[in-house]
Amino acid sequence: MNPSKHKMSVLSQIFKLIPGNLILKLAAKHGVDKRSRTFTPTSHVLALVFGQLSHHWD
Repeated sequence: MNPSKHKMSVLSQIFKLIPGNLILKLAAKHGVDKRSRTFTPTSHVLALVFGQLSHHWD
């Protein structure tokens, strides 16, 4: 049994389903991009998706 040459995590597969400009467009519409200090809107969404998948909300 040979391991796969490509290693794509479930997180990256789910994140690819979100259109690239959707997060930035929604962040600009709601003014989130101007109020954030350290996280970009895209990295914030990625962190929230990771939290949901890893059940860190209990």
